[in-house]
Amino acid sequence: MFLFQTLRQRTILVFFVLLQLALSNSPVQARHGLTHVARHPQGWSWLPSFFQGMGRGNNSPAAAPPSPQSLPSSPSPTSPPSPPSPPSSQAAQNPSQPSSDSSPPQGAQIPANITSRANTAGCTEIRVRREWRKFSVDEQTAYITAVKCLAGLPSKLLPGGDYRRYDDFENVHSRMRSKIHWIASFLPWHRNFMFDYERSLREECGYSGNLPRWDWSLDAADMTQSPVWSNDPNVGFGSNGRDFDNVDDGIDGGVVTDGAFANWALYYPEYHQLQRNYNLPSQYKKAGRSYGSQFFDPEAVNRVLSQTTYQKFALALEGTDPSSTGPSLPGPHSMIHVIIGGDISPTAYAANEPFVPLYVAY
Repeated sequence: MFLFQTLRQRTILVFFVLLQLALSNSPVQARHGLTHVARHPQGWSWLPSFFQGMGRGNNSPAAAPPSPQSLPSSPSPTSPPSPPSPPSSQAAQNPSQPSSDSSPPQGAQIPANITSRANTAGCTEIRVRREWRKFSVDEQTAYITAVKCLAGLPSKLLPGGDYRRYDDFENVHSRMRSKIHWIASFLPWHRNFMFDYERSLREECGYSGNLPRWDWSLDAADMTQSPVWSNDPNVGFGSNGRDFDNVDDGIDGGVVTDGAFANWALYYPEYHQLQRNYNLPSQYKKAGRSYGSQFFDPEAVNRVLSQTTYQKFALALEGTDPSSTGPSLPGPHSMIHVIIGGDISPTAYAANEPFVPLYVAY
C-alpha cells in the first residue's frame, strides 16, 4: 500500500512540474536554465518587420521565402507587454539619483551603455583587425603559416591520441556550443575565444601580426567568388569541396582539395578532411540576389548596426534559435554558416574551418 501511495505522489509531482514547464513563457529557458533575448517572447515581436527589410527585391516565384507577416510575433497566447518608457532626461543627466523603479521588468529593452575611452587608460596595446585584402602577400603567408604551426603542436587539452593544439579550439567550441549560441554572451564569448586563438598564434607559433577579418559585405555580389577562397597554395583558403559522393562522415560537404588547406586533416570530433558545400536553401533564394546576399550586403550590415539596444543588435546579427519556440529567422552570421556549408555549417564542427577566425573577427 505504501508503495502505491509513493508512486502516486511522485506521479502527481511530475505532472505539476511538467504543467509548470508547459505554461512557462520561455520553454527553452526552462530547459537550459539560461536567459537570452532570442528565447524570450518579448524579443520576437519586432523581428518580422526587421527581416522583411533584409528580404528586399522581387521574390522568385519558384522559391519565395515565407512571408514574415505570417509568422507569429510570440508563442504566448496573449500579446507581450509593451517595453517600459525610457527614463526621463533628468534621470539620464543625473545617474546618481535612482528612479522610482530601479529594477526594469523582465524582458525590458535596455539601451546599451558605451564604455568611455577614459576607462581604457590601462590598455597598453590596441590591436587592429584589418580586412584580409589589406594584408600584403607576406602578411597573409605569415598568418597561414602560423595556423599550420598550431596543427603541428601537441594538444594541451586532449591528452593521448593524435590531437593537436589546433584541435583544442574546436574541442572547446564544440563542447560549449549549447551555451554560447543564441544567448546574451554569444558576442563577448566569441570575441574572447578569438583573442585566445590569436594569443596562441603569437605566443606559441611566433606570429607577430594581428588576427585578420573578412568583411562579407564586400563580396555580396557573389560570396563564392571572394578572393579569400583563392586556390593559391600559400595564401588561399581554398574553394568549394569536391567529390561529394566519396564523403560519408555525417557532414554535408565535399573535401577541399586546393589552396593552403587542401586535404586539411581534422581530428575532432572524429577524423575527417576539411569540407565545404556552397549552397542556399530554396526559401532564401531571391531573384537578382546571389547566395542570399540580401542578408549580408552593405545595407543589411547597416540595418544591424543601426539597432539601438544590445538585444536587437545581437538578434539581428545572429538570428533566432531554430530550435526555440517562435519564428526561426536568419541573421548575417547564421546565413553565412549555411552558405559555406561543410564543417562550418553544424556548430559541432564549425571551429574546424580555418576560415572561421576571419569570419568571426568581423
